[in-house]
Amino acid sequence: MNHKRTAPMKTYLAAAALACLTALFCISMPTLAFAESLQPDPLDHAAMKAAEIEAGESELKSLSANAWTRSSLGWLAEDGATIIPGALVKGIDVSSHQGTIDWDSVKADGISFAILRVGYGGDYRDQDDSTFAYNASECKRLGIPFGVYIYSYAYNADMALSEADHVLRVLGGMELDYPVYYDLEYLVDGRPGGILGGTTGTMSNSELAYSASVFCQRIAQAGYTPGIYANLYWWNNFLTDSVFNNWERWVAQYPYPGGLCTYAGEYKVWQAASDAHVAGVSGNVDVNFDYYPYRGGANFRWGDLNINGETNIVDAQIAYDLATDRNGEQYRSVRDQGVAWTEQTVRYLADVNFDGHVDASDALAIQYAFLHGM
Repeated sequence: MNHKRTAPMKTYLAAAALACLTALFCISMPTLAFAESLQPDPLDHAAMKAAEIEAGESELKSLSANAWTRSSLGWLAEDGATIIPGALVKGIDVSSHQGTIDWDSVKADGISFAILRVGYGGDYRDQDDSTFAYNASECKRLGIPFGVYIYSYAYNADMALSEADHVLRVLGGMELDYPVYYDLEYLVDGRPGGILGGTTGTMSNSELAYSASVFCQRIAQAGYTPGIYANLYWWNNFLTDSVFNNWERWVAQYPYPGGLCTYAGEYKVWQAASDAHVAGVSGNVDVNFDYYPYRGGANFRWGDLNINGETNIVDAQIAYDLATDRNGEQYRSVRDQGVAWTEQTVRYLADVNFDGHVDASDALAIQYAFLHGM
């Protein structure tokens, strides 16, 4: 669920900005189924791979031994050398296709969050994911933050509503750290669509937006955070209605080794590969990177811009540089301080007074917290 920012934090930050107005100039460091027979169990992301092949993308080269691991400078992309800017924690998404997972080994292999499939299609028990209860129980036991997804076969709003009810029935009020994601990837004759029995249907972009709205509204009414999962082709061609700005985006794109996600909009999770290897999981598994740290017990601190576990004068200087720089340098990676970041990630980290932008008051508040041992 969403983490609330508390009033005491706001109070001290406001006081900090007033009490330390002159202290700003002291900063000197120059750093910065319906039934099973009616809706087949999907092989995850088959439609995505087909779309990529259709777009002319070649098969991925062999993985580097260092792919998707963390270096002192940040998480590495598939080539084992390129830093993924802004990636803060690594996770996996799984379903019954992965079989029985050894979650102790998964956690020991550096996985910090998981997104678990609850099922596929409408609200029918034979379309529940057979491994969900086990996976959720293991994540809870080990303290692995998790969210869920459902693979959609809907081609109208009534079916979308049934899929939302499917999720809520399986969850039964279970608390989540990550959103409930609506997995949109099923194609019929090249268009977003679905299947019910032997009947298939397609949707226009506006119809798809309406069905997604019905799903997400039902999820939100139940107290969960809704999100949308889709691949880059879908985001750029089908999920174009402004209504999708209301929900968190989980973007799937499997670029060439060393390539990064190229989606131009804002997103919080990137699914970077479907053929990664993680201890405790037999065969291939999807790997994901979360760019937003304050959920799921990631234990990052507000204002800790270099992600070193403490807030100090260096963080204040970084915030000040971000607030005053007018030459685009704020996009650079603070690699010598242990993290690479994007504009959205830094804004999320540095906006410690929660007013929607980074400015001098944020630098003052961070400095005040450091000077007063907060």
